[in-house]
Amino acid sequence: MEGMKSSLSCPICFELFEQAKTLPCQHVVCAKCIALWTARKGQLTCPSCLEEHEVPAGGVSNLPTNVVINGMVESFKEGLELEDDGSPDLNASSIELSGKSHEHTRDVIITFSIKICDSKGKPIRGIDSKRLNATIMYQKNKLDLVPEKANEKFEVRFIPNKCGVYVVEAFLDGQGINKSPLQVVVRPKGHIFSVIRGCMKQPKDVFSDGDSIFVTDSSNGNYLHLDWLGYDKSPVSDNIKVGCAGKDLSPCGIFRAADNTVYVTDTDSNNVRLYENDKYVCSFGDGNLDQPLGISVDRNKFIYVANKLSNAISVFDEFQKPLPTIRVEGGGKKPTVAPSLACIALNSAEDKLIVADQANCCLKIINLAQSKVEHSITTKVFKHTVRPFGVAVDSDDNIYASVCYPESFNNFKGGASRVSDARERTQGAVLMYNSSGYFLGRFGEPELINPGGIFVLENANHISILVVETDGNGHGSRAPGLRIFCVA
Repeated sequence: MEGMKSSLSCPICFELFEQAKTLPCQHVVCAKCIALWTARKGQLTCPSCLEEHEVPAGGVSNLPTNVVINGMVESFKEGLELEDDGSPDLNASSIELSGKSHEHTRDVIITFSIKICDSKGKPIRGIDSKRLNATIMYQKNKLDLVPEKANEKFEVRFIPNKCGVYVVEAFLDGQGINKSPLQVVVRPKGHIFSVIRGCMKQPKDVFSDGDSIFVTDSSNGNYLHLDWLGYDKSPVSDNIKVGCAGKDLSPCGIFRAADNTVYVTDTDSNNVRLYENDKYVCSFGDGNLDQPLGISVDRNKFIYVANKLSNAISVFDEFQKPLPTIRVEGGGKKPTVAPSLACIALNSAEDKLIVADQANCCLKIINLAQSKVEHSITTKVFKHTVRPFGVAVDSDDNIYASVCYPESFNNFKGGASRVSDARERTQGAVLMYNSSGYFLGRFGEPELINPGGIFVLENANHISILVVETDGNGHGSRAPGLRIFCVA
């Protein structure tokens, strides 16, 4: 084949003839090549034998076309294609992202190019598309795609409807193609959907069932039951405060179970207050809690409470009886100081608990079966560690953390030296991670100021993130309230 290719190659460009022309000396050249050759030389000269010829009337384009050579070239190209069709090289083939930007967001088409090449890296044109297939994995979900022919390559397109890490694989005859699997990160793009102020004065944490919003507020007894305009929805608002007489309350974490039971942590009384249909029922945990903050309840009504000072998660059964506590230690880098635990959240399988450690500026993932920290995620903005105040998890186990940091990072070193109970002029953001702790992106700045608790509300079309703004210190007269972000 190489010898035949040499005899069918132009002596000027050394490639296969294109529109072969015959010179008077019977040597053959490409039409374009001889035109450029003559223009440079100033006369028609054969590049093979150097014989000079007269330029025909009308120019070199009127040299006779060599039909025989042109036919042989076409036959030779067809032979090459047939030869390539039977010998694809998976190492020379590849799958790659198309386009210049590799920053992707939801609902934007992502295209992958698949090239099937021979051992010399030249694309094979005659590959049957039925020999190709591609898959996309997201979490545990698998989607099969059919590559489409596009010139000398194939293309695969899909539109991600969720943020996270997608793994794309391409196969030829069941075998993986070079550069496969390929990871694609789809990052969140959050924008303000609405702001709720209402009667909130000192809000701490938030929960929503879709119809109502429940906010702990230390200036309003225990919690507020609000509609989406911020108006009170509780049947008799005073019922929420029943049982508070003679006690200083400092409500913080809140969780509403499916049976309309509301659990509220009280850091001053060191207990958990239980309400049914907005009516106070009882309190529990006295003697077992040490400044309780975050709270979460699983489907079996096991109650998990994060203690700020005791470096532990207290656990209670459905009858509010104490179970063995979970010590929160370890998990990645050695903590600089003793943990200061804040909000907590359960994953969808309810086998892991995510807790915010403010003192060490991280999120800790606790394996409930082993009752120990298995992973730690350092919370950072602009490469600086920042304090997490709230944590939430969506149905895909992506993790959201509301964090605070100074407007200027001058003199900010993170860690315990910056942790205090005093609220200072801080900016906020929402950080998003996948279930493995891979950072997906952030949103919420510069709108978010002094954030507190956070909650994820999902429906069929979008994800809403509710974030408490504890106050408006340093930013004029802006009142505390809730900011609701829509994640696209």
